[in-house]
Amino acid sequence: MSKFVLPCNHCGSTVVIARSQAGMSIPCGGCGVVLQAPTIRHFGTLKQVEVETPVPTTPKSSLWLSLLAAIAFTVGAGSLAHTGAIGWEHYNLLNQVAAAKMDLTKNEEDYIRDTRSASLQATPADTWDYWNEVTQFGLSQASTPDFFRIKRYIEAQRPVLFQWGTVSAVSFSIFAGIALMLRRPKKSSVPVA
Repeated sequence: MSKFVLPCNHCGSTVVIARSQAGMSIPCGGCGVVLQAPTIRHFGTLKQVEVETPVPTTPKSSLWLSLLAAIAFTVGAGSLAHTGAIGWEHYNLLNQVAAAKMDLTKNEEDYIRDTRSASLQATPADTWDYWNEVTQFGLSQASTPDFFRIKRYIEAQRPVLFQWGTVSAVSFSIFAGIALMLRRPKKSSVPVA
């Protein structure tokens, strides 16, 4: 940006002005007398001075903040993806439960009571088939119904879902805070003439 030198007729010092100050009253830095800047048409009579514009540099703290923001964003995106995967799995399991008309409100006592009453009503052939299933696959596979395993799994995953959701929210909050800090305008230490 080109600047121009306006001489002071009173003390002999000079004032550096820009084209945007054409026609304005400017105080002299040496004596304080108010000088009248020429109009834009008469700026050619003034001596032109090239003023170096400072090249903005990024301080090291900004680089570290940028790196921290990138890490926070990556952790937030990863934990959000993990939370979404767990949520999607829960959604699919609950759809299976709804399609099979399973009752997830039952607890262990209800299951034992229902199993006992069903075993008392079973025919000898059904009892024999059940016994063969237990000996072939084991007790846990034969005796635990699907809805019970799904219910246990969902209850075990609920805290994990909450934890990953919290990690995601905190990470994105850190990212947003750092991004706002980096966008904040810096105070310039270079005097404007």
